Amino acid sequence: MKVLFVLQDLYTESIPLMTLSAVLKQAGHETDLVLLSHEPNYKEAVKAFKPDMICFSVLGSMMREFYFNLSAELKKETPFVSVFGGVPATMTPELFVSNDAVDVVCVGEGDEAIVELVQALQTGTDYTCIQNLWVKKNGTIYKNPVRNLIPMVDELPDPDRELIYKYPDFKEKEIKNFLTTRGCPFPCTYCYNHFMHGLYKGKGVYVRRRSVRRVIDEIKRVRDTYGLERVNFVDDLFTIDQKWVLEFCDVYKKEVGLPFICQTRAEMVNDELARALKEANCCSVDFAIESGNDFLRNDVMRRNMTKEQILNAGRVLHKHKVNFTTLNMVGLPGESIENAFETMELNAKVNPNYAAIYLYQPYEGLKLTEYAKEHGYLDKDKEKHVDYHYGVSLNLKNKHEFKNVHDLFFLGVKFPFLIPTIKKLVKAPSNPVYHAFGRGASAYASLFVTQYTSLGFQLKRVKKLARLKLGLGAKASA
Repeated sequence: MKVLFVLQDLYTESIPLMTLSAVLKQAGHETDLVLLSHEPNYKEAVKAFKPDMICFSVLGSMMREFYFNLSAELKKETPFVSVFGGVPATMTPELFVSNDAVDVVCVGEGDEAIVELVQALQTGTDYTCIQNLWVKKNGTIYKNPVRNLIPMVDELPDPDRELIYKYPDFKEKEIKNFLTTRGCPFPCTYCYNHFMHGLYKGKGVYVRRRSVRRVIDEIKRVRDTYGLERVNFVDDLFTIDQKWVLEFCDVYKKEVGLPFICQTRAEMVNDELARALKEANCCSVDFAIESGNDFLRNDVMRRNMTKEQILNAGRVLHKHKVNFTTLNMVGLPGESIENAFETMELNAKVNPNYAAIYLYQPYEGLKLTEYAKEHGYLDKDKEKHVDYHYGVSLNLKNKHEFKNVHDLFFLGVKFPFLIPTIKKLVKAPSNPVYHAFGRGASAYASLFVTQYTSLGFQLKRVKKLARLKLGLGAKASA
């Protein structure tokens, strides 16, 4: 059977997508990928592959209608079974399966379900009762429960990187993604993991980790096959098990030694952990503060950490000379401008190498979204999104001030003496000058602090995109 993955674009490698391709290939099926951003003649590319099934991975609920329309458009060209997955599909499958362009919705982890579905289609057997799938057939919707979680993720094949590396700009990128865990144990109300805990209650241990040996061997294979300069661990929480991390760092520095990036939580940072990360060549650590206001951070967002734990994490990482980035949000339900400046001031005390800042976005199915609706900060009858760097989604007073705090945030963190002046500046209307400060800080961090990419790679990508757009423009004018 032929299974095609179709996406609008990918900023970076998707481990879930590559893993689905790997399990399908392991079962003897053929897979391919079409990125619309890289395929000006994507309809022809789809028809040429002749897929039996097309999988649409919806990474954000604001993209739901885009993929519905895309599926409907492609169905006019060639027959296929359409399967929708991703976090929005898992959390709100009813919004997906009711659309005419959707045949199947994957709820939760799809590694086993997608293989069963393809095999059922191949043999012509019934597929309406496959666990993890909501299936629409002959006007009837079959809502199946999730299966038990895969207990040993070591049993899964390594991600199929050839799927994405068919596009040279991904293959040539010097930093590549790796995943060592599935799941996160914490109940943060703005994250999908709290939903997943409920979905999989009684279905096995939610947080699972690959062995040190499997992870090291995968990194070495990628390094030797494709080239690799920096490793990016995309785990929700890389340091969840300090014993594992210490063992990993010991092996990693002996067998790999490349700079790497990972995520932690403030209360997990201690001298032993920071020392091990530094010795293993960790070049950047991320941890979330989210809000400097105790009530918002702990009661509303359920971060459950103190300011002293946050300040201590900064002190320890500075002591061991480990670069780190803090993650923050403004425009939260019930937040005041004074609260937003609490976040800026706490970050200034922590003094990260970079303070990432986002404007809060309410995604359906999350507890924080329901909190926003219940307290009148979000209309109950509709989901509301804007880009998390461009606008405030909630019904808050003085929205433009939150946008200005976002744009001037890093300036205040790095130069705290400017905070009194910034408090006055944010009262002005949002403007391109403020926005330039915000985007400039983000570009600076990407190139010189977080090390997620390099200037050389970014220039190459810009040139390729420019050539693609010029080519599209030339065809349109012709």
